[in-house]
Amino acid sequence: MPEIIHEQPVMPDGPTLIAALEAKREILINMPASEVLHSARLDARTAAGVVGGSLPRIARHRVALIAEFGERARTLLDDLPTVVYATYQVAYDVQATEDDSDMRELHRGVLEEHQLLVGDLDALANRKIIDRARIDAGRSTQGYRTTVDSTFVLLSLTRSLWPTIEGRTLLTQVDLERIQAKAQAMLDRLNQREQGATRMPARELRDRALTLLVRTYDEIRRMLTFVRWPQGDADEIAPSLYARRGRRQSGTDTDGPDEDVEPTPAPTPIVVEGPNNGGGPFAP
Repeated sequence: MPEIIHEQPVMPDGPTLIAALEAKREILINMPASEVLHSARLDARTAAGVVGGSLPRIARHRVALIAEFGERARTLLDDLPTVVYATYQVAYDVQATEDDSDMRELHRGVLEEHQLLVGDLDALANRKIIDRARIDAGRSTQGYRTTVDSTFVLLSLTRSLWPTIEGRTLLTQVDLERIQAKAQAMLDRLNQREQGATRMPARELRDRALTLLVRTYDEIRRMLTFVRWPQGDADEIAPSLYARRGRRQSGTDTDGPDEDVEPTPAPTPIVVEGPNNGGGPFAP
């Protein structure tokens, strides 16, 4: 069998991924819990990569698939890219929820800027140029949101005092713009995280997106198997999501079990109605 060439999917920009997830969110939320695939062997991002890389090859057979299976094939082919992008996005959301390293990095940057503001304003207070009590409202840095709020308080204070302190401080307007940009970026990230917590948990939404991806892709693969039966190349066009991750090197023992092969679980039966017989061409 010829080697399957995995093409790199063309990744759209962030807003497109977010829009794809929003387009599928209602379907994912309303998916019956009993139908959700919880597979430890399938990684959502990896699965989306396999399917995304197959999209150009599948598209070459669009005419034949629609000719054989009609509007059902057209709907699946049109829908598959959106399902792929939605799966990518929810996988990113899970990582953002579970990995707090990006938030820690944002906090570290804002905290450094906060300390810069406090130090400069305290120096002005030491010289009796401003009232130290006005700085106290922005000193606290206990927690992510408090750090952001305090930084904005000090920024507002500095700008209100600017006619008085300009030329007496090492701070510049460029500094203030930079500090505000960092604080705003952290505030946006905090709001995004809290908004996500009020919706369906990201891990559950990811499993539902993966389920929709597997079902959509599996049905298209069945159609391809039917259309490309004489050529026998359906697996090259749209490889199984459960295919082996790698091959043994030549010259190694081939009599033992192949540890790289994961057994394919029995798929949920999907009935594909064709125009020739009105029933599923792959029914057992």
